[in-house]
Amino acid sequence: MVLDLSDQKVVSTEMGSELIAKCEMNRNIGSTSMNPYSSRAHAIYMFKVLHRDRGIVSNLHFIDLAGSERLKVLG
Repeated sequence: MVLDLSDQKVVSTEMGSELIAKCEMNRNIGSTSMNPYSSRAHAIYMFKVLHRDRGIVSNLHFIDLAGSERLKVLG
């Protein structure tokens, strides 16, 4: 189950940028000795891009995994 999952229709690059910025603001951020702005939450962005004139649909998936720092290095 994914809490606060939503599906948004985006019709411009500006609208997409605003939506991604809003999502980033809702992520939990903490610090580690390796990274002062380490994310504490995974993020998955899925885009379906439609080229209306050609009828082409492309699917893009971007995944940002939290906590990728190695625990051995953190101390």
